[in-house]
Amino acid sequence: MPAKPTVKTTLPSSPLPTLKAVADTSRLRLLRLVDREELTVGELVRCTGLPQSTVSRHAAVLRRAGLLSERSEGVRSYLRLTDSAGAVDGAAGTLLRAVMGLVREADLGHPGDLERLDAVRRERETDREDFFDTLAGDWDALRAGLLGGRMSPPEIASLLVPDGLRIVDAGAGTGVLLPWLSALAGPGGEVVAVERAAQMARRAAARARGLRNVEVRRGRIEDLPVPDGWADAVLLSLSLGHTPDARQAAARCVRALRRGGRLIVCDVEAHGDEELVRHLGAGFAGFEPGRLEDILRAAGLVGVRRVEFPACAVGDGTKQADGNRAGRPSRGRRTPVLTPLLVVGTRPRRDRRKQK
Repeated sequence: MPAKPTVKTTLPSSPLPTLKAVADTSRLRLLRLVDREELTVGELVRCTGLPQSTVSRHAAVLRRAGLLSERSEGVRSYLRLTDSAGAVDGAAGTLLRAVMGLVREADLGHPGDLERLDAVRRERETDREDFFDTLAGDWDALRAGLLGGRMSPPEIASLLVPDGLRIVDAGAGTGVLLPWLSALAGPGGEVVAVERAAQMARRAAARARGLRNVEVRRGRIEDLPVPDGWADAVLLSLSLGHTPDARQAAARCVRALRRGGRLIVCDVEAHGDEELVRHLGAGFAGFEPGRLEDILRAAGLVGVRRVEFPACAVGDGTKQADGNRAGRPSRGRRTPVLTPLLVVGTRPRRDRRKQK
């Protein structure tokens, strides 16, 4: 059941209702407690040791005087000090500030109230921990179901980068990454998707429709249609292996980067499945990790390294992106689950030849 909004209360401008409401030690004890923590009537009973009927009656007086607000959450109702209690002007405000100063003093008495309040807080924390412990086994699936698959690790990671990135998706295919890259670049950024194949480019353009910071351009990776030094990042996702010369293509992508920009190559490890290569082409043969790293270093990148995928990010291979069961693609051949290979490198901030 969704939480109901707080019941708003208005403090009177006259000090008399406030004076009447606080003219009782029990009500001052309640004010001291709810000033520290919003509490249910039952929790106030535990803190004060007063009968529930007495606590309910005193709380009603304080609500009518505009000193307490009530918030419902499911079947529970929580009492707390009114938000506007510290902003009242005139005589009523002066009186209320004096009263709250009094209840915050240690010499109000009834020190057991505060000790029992600490016990209530500790019990709440234990209850929360116990609750989430019972959900631990199902939490991942529950989280995905409640959020409809949104707030994935890549989506959250996109919040950690600055707005205004310029990104090139080199060999964008059908543009499956463009919505995420658009969010990553932010409103002040730009994404250029480069794709040579006409049908692929059309699908990418359709996917980019409505993404104001995305543009799809026809072109080859070796002749990347962006200016030198333009991009903050260039992404090659399952595309470098399809170029006639991977070294030449990587070098062109590096030239498109600004100083300090990053090249990201997402591909697969060499797998030796000759039937797959005959079926889909040599571009799907994959790379030996050391060879791919050498290609990026030869293109002039520094800090070249392989990034290991967390197991949960790779998936268990039980479904294909098109919804078919793994191993049963539309053409009837079993598709192997390949090992992702992610290698990154950075264009030096200064020309290394000038540093010598």
